[in-house]
Amino acid sequence: MRGEFRQKEFAGGGFQAFGEGSFWVLIGDYAPIEKWLKARKARIEDSHVEIAGRNSALPMLDIRKLEARVEPGAFIREGARLGKNCVIMMARSSTSPPRSGRGR
Repeated sequence: MRGEFRQKEFAGGGFQAFGEGSFWVLIGDYAPIEKWLKARKARIEDSHVEIAGRNSALPMLDIRKLEARVEPGAFIREGARLGKNCVIMMARSSTSPPRSGRGR
């Protein structure tokens, strides 16, 4: 982000801020960062948002508003609907069929 800020202006924001003067990198959950950015939008010269891993299985979806957790390695088919607070995990990969649980 480009804009003149001091380290103390990020205190209590719920995320980490690295930089000085007019260049800053903000790291953390997007919700508190978004709130902070909106409150100071007149002072921000330029910014770039990158969401690197929270819901990495959905690269074409605007994942900032998604209320589900998608673990790395999970595959989501196009058109799937993800409910609030659901967790999508990577499926088991194996060449042999899964055991049914009988006879254990």
